[in-house]
Amino acid sequence: MLGLFKKSGKLKGLVGVSVDATGIAVAHIEGAGADKIQLKACEYDECQGAKAQLEVLTQQVNKMGLQGASANFILSPSQYSLLLIEPPEVPEEELTQAVRWRIKDLVDFNVNEAALDIIRLPADTFRGRQQMIYVVAAARAVVDAAADLVNSAGMQLKYIDVAETSLCNLLNGFDTESHGCALMFLKRGEGIVNLVKNHSLYLTRRIKADITTVDPQALASSNAFNHLLLETQRSLDYYESQLGQVPATELLLLPVGELGVALGDALNANLGLNAHMLNLPEFLPGAETLSVEFQHRCLLAIAAGLRREAL
Repeated sequence: MLGLFKKSGKLKGLVGVSVDATGIAVAHIEGAGADKIQLKACEYDECQGAKAQLEVLTQQVNKMGLQGASANFILSPSQYSLLLIEPPEVPEEELTQAVRWRIKDLVDFNVNEAALDIIRLPADTFRGRQQMIYVVAAARAVVDAAADLVNSAGMQLKYIDVAETSLCNLLNGFDTESHGCALMFLKRGEGIVNLVKNHSLYLTRRIKADITTVDPQALASSNAFNHLLLETQRSLDYYESQLGQVPATELLLLPVGELGVALGDALNANLGLNAHMLNLPEFLPGAETLSVEFQHRCLLAIAAGLRREAL
């Protein structure tokens, strides 16, 4: 079992839960401000299938003393669609239904039974152009299964989030007001690149690039890296030219295990900005004992636990 566990007194804060094809990560974070948050406990265990997931999560909850805790569950990118569309010109109270009709041919499940959420972009996005919105669409069965898993394991589901927006929680301790910041997350051949300013999401793109099997010494010359580099540059160009934003000056690479240092160096050498890897302990007390590989496994759960809205 991989994990960090620290016993504490009265349970407070928020628990982040992320599930993927290989296991479950749970992170318990306390505190409200950027200078007060603390990682109290973090666990990752391998498991596959709904029955095993419930058994493992229940064991994690019992071990970490999280019975009754408020939890934020992160859907895996494969469990939902994220669509960028023009907002229908309808009254606010009719927007969700109008969006549902507009995306009906863009998803592979019954949109009438889908769970929808709308992500509005900052007012200065798409300057002089048609404003757009992101729509998150997930099959109702997926959302219900997530709720059942969390509640049956002994916690209380408070939120269901998606990776793209949750990753922005990791920037709460950084200054993004004066410049744009790119955030890169890679896991099992897929990745997410976010462009963030003033702690608001301006652009998000999914990228397929399997660099996990590449020799670090040959990374910069590999096809996988060159594809990742091309797609990242396209994201940066779109942020600047189509969204009318000043160029981003920083790329924050989220922990990716042993390949992280080589990847950061290669990105830094090929992009016109400061590319470096996020060091969780710099802004999250309690993470000091987590290896980079363990940070990688638990990152979405930690990001979920960092949500601090209306707790």
